[in-house]
Amino acid sequence: MTKGKQPKKKKKTNPKFRSKFEKDFSTQLKRKRIDFDYESDNIPYVIEHKYKTDFSLNKKDGGIMYVETKGYLKSQDRRKYLAVKECNPDIDLRFVFQNASNKIRKGSSTTYGMWASKSGFKWSEKTIPADWIKELDR
Repeated sequence: MTKGKQPKKKKKTNPKFRSKFEKDFSTQLKRKRIDFDYESDNIPYVIEHKYKTDFSLNKKDGGIMYVETKGYLKSQDRRKYLAVKECNPDIDLRFVFQNASNKIRKGSSTTYGMWASKSGFKWSEKTIPADWIKELDR
Protein backbone atom coordinates (compact mmCIF):
# COMPACT_ATOMS: atom_id res chain seq x y z
CA MET A 1 0.00 0.00 0.00
CA THR A 2 1.31 3.45 -0.91
CA LYS A 3 1.96 5.85 1.95
CA GLY A 4 -1.02 8.12 2.57
CA LYS A 5 -3.54 6.00 0.65
CA GLN A 6 -6.44 4.45 2.51
CA PRO A 7 -7.36 0.82 1.88
CA LYS A 8 -10.46 0.25 -0.23
CA LYS A 9 -13.49 -0.20 2.02
CA LYS A 10 -15.78 -3.17 1.83
CA LYS A 11 -19.13 -2.02 0.50
CA LYS A 12 -22.42 -2.79 2.13
CA THR A 13 -24.17 -4.76 -0.58
CA ASN A 14 -27.71 -3.86 0.40
CA PRO A 15 -27.74 -1.02 2.94
CA LYS A 16 -30.85 -0.02 4.84
CA PHE A 17 -31.34 3.68 4.46
CA ARG A 18 -32.74 5.84 7.24
CA SER A 19 -34.99 7.81 4.93
CA LYS A 20 -36.57 7.69 1.50
CA PHE A 21 -34.51 10.75 0.56
CA GLU A 22 -31.24 8.89 1.32
CA LYS A 23 -32.41 5.92 -0.72
CA ASP A 24 -33.38 8.16 -3.65
CA PHE A 25 -30.02 9.93 -3.45
CA SER A 26 -28.20 6.58 -3.54
CA THR A 27 -30.19 5.69 -6.65
CA GLN A 28 -28.99 8.93 -8.28
CA LEU A 29 -25.39 8.06 -7.46
CA LYS A 30 -25.79 4.56 -8.88
CA ARG A 31 -27.31 5.89 -12.11
CA LYS A 32 -24.36 8.26 -12.50
CA ARG A 33 -22.00 5.34 -11.77
CA ILE A 34 -20.55 7.02 -8.71
CA ASP A 35 -19.09 4.64 -6.15
CA PHE A 36 -20.13 5.30 -2.59
CA ASP A 37 -20.27 3.79 0.85
CA TYR A 38 -23.21 4.37 3.15
CA GLU A 39 -22.69 4.99 6.88
CA SER A 40 -19.24 3.44 6.70
CA ASP A 41 -17.18 5.96 8.66
CA ASN A 42 -17.27 7.14 12.26
CA ILE A 43 -15.76 10.59 12.64
CA PRO A 44 -15.16 11.81 16.19
CA TYR A 45 -16.02 15.38 17.10
CA VAL A 46 -16.12 17.61 20.14
CA ILE A 47 -18.69 20.27 20.89
CA GLU A 48 -17.30 22.86 23.24
CA HIS A 49 -19.35 23.38 26.36
CA LYS A 50 -18.83 25.25 29.58
CA TYR A 51 -19.36 23.47 32.84
CA LYS A 52 -20.78 25.47 35.77
CA THR A 53 -19.60 24.05 39.07
CA ASP A 54 -21.81 23.66 42.14
CA PHE A 55 -19.23 24.75 44.74
CA SER A 56 -15.70 26.19 44.44
CA LEU A 57 -13.61 25.95 47.59
CA ASN A 58 -10.19 27.59 47.99
CA LYS A 59 -7.44 25.26 49.11
CA LYS A 60 -4.43 26.04 51.30
CA ASP A 61 -2.10 25.17 48.41
CA GLY A 62 -3.69 27.90 46.26
CA GLY A 63 -5.72 25.47 44.17
CA ILE A 64 -9.46 25.11 43.94
CA MET A 65 -11.55 22.13 45.03
CA TYR A 66 -14.74 21.82 43.01
CA VAL A 67 -17.55 19.92 44.72
CA GLU A 68 -20.60 18.61 42.91
CA THR A 69 -23.58 17.65 45.04
CA LYS A 70 -25.62 14.96 43.34
CA GLY A 71 -28.90 13.39 44.30
CA TYR A 72 -29.38 11.86 40.87
CA LEU A 73 -26.47 11.09 38.53
CA LYS A 74 -27.76 10.74 34.96
CA SER A 75 -25.74 9.06 32.21
CA GLN A 76 -25.25 12.38 30.39
CA ASP A 77 -23.91 13.87 33.63
CA ARG A 78 -21.41 11.03 33.96
CA ARG A 79 -20.23 11.61 30.38
CA LYS A 80 -19.97 15.35 31.07
CA TYR A 81 -17.83 14.91 34.19
CA LEU A 82 -15.53 12.48 32.42
CA ALA A 83 -15.16 14.93 29.52
CA VAL A 84 -14.47 17.82 31.92
CA LYS A 85 -11.77 15.73 33.59
CA GLU A 86 -10.27 14.68 30.26
CA CYS A 87 -10.11 18.30 29.03
CA ASN A 88 -8.85 19.54 32.42
CA PRO A 89 -6.62 16.74 33.75
CA ASP A 90 -5.43 18.76 36.76
CA ILE A 91 -8.93 19.66 37.99
CA ASP A 92 -9.79 18.72 41.56
CA LEU A 93 -13.42 17.73 41.04
CA ARG A 94 -15.13 15.80 43.82
CA PHE A 95 -18.64 14.57 44.53
CA VAL A 96 -20.89 14.56 47.56
CA PHE A 97 -23.70 12.14 46.82
CA GLN A 98 -27.02 12.23 48.58
CA ASN A 99 -26.95 8.42 48.43
CA ALA A 100 -23.71 6.91 47.10
CA SER A 101 -25.34 3.45 47.08
CA ASN A 102 -27.78 4.41 44.31
CA LYS A 103 -27.24 2.38 41.14
CA ILE A 104 -26.13 4.26 38.04
CA ARG A 105 -29.06 2.68 36.16
CA LYS A 106 -31.70 0.00 36.63
CA GLY A 107 -30.22 -3.48 36.68
CA SER A 108 -26.65 -2.26 37.17
CA SER A 109 -24.51 -3.40 40.07
CA THR A 110 -22.45 -0.19 39.84
CA THR A 111 -23.26 2.45 42.44
CA TYR A 112 -22.58 6.18 42.23
CA GLY A 113 -19.66 5.74 44.62
CA MET A 114 -18.23 2.86 42.60
CA TRP A 115 -18.50 4.90 39.40
CA ALA A 116 -16.73 7.87 41.01
CA SER A 117 -13.91 5.69 42.40
CA LYS A 118 -13.45 3.85 39.10
CA SER A 119 -13.38 7.18 37.26
CA GLY A 120 -10.73 8.62 39.59
CA PHE A 121 -12.94 11.08 41.47
CA LYS A 122 -12.91 11.56 45.23
CA TRP A 123 -16.37 11.29 46.71
CA SER A 124 -18.34 11.36 49.93
CA GLU A 125 -21.90 10.78 51.03
CA LYS A 126 -24.14 13.53 52.44
CA THR A 127 -21.40 15.77 53.85
CA ILE A 128 -17.91 17.09 53.25
CA PRO A 129 -15.37 14.82 54.99
CA ALA A 130 -12.95 16.10 57.62
CA ASP A 131 -9.89 15.27 55.50
CA TRP A 132 -11.23 17.49 52.70
CA ILE A 133 -11.81 20.33 55.19
CA LYS A 134 -8.16 20.10 56.29
CA GLU A 135 -7.14 20.93 52.71
CA LEU A 136 -9.16 24.17 52.67
CA ASP A 137 -8.01 27.74 53.23
CA ARG A 138 -10.54 28.81 55.83
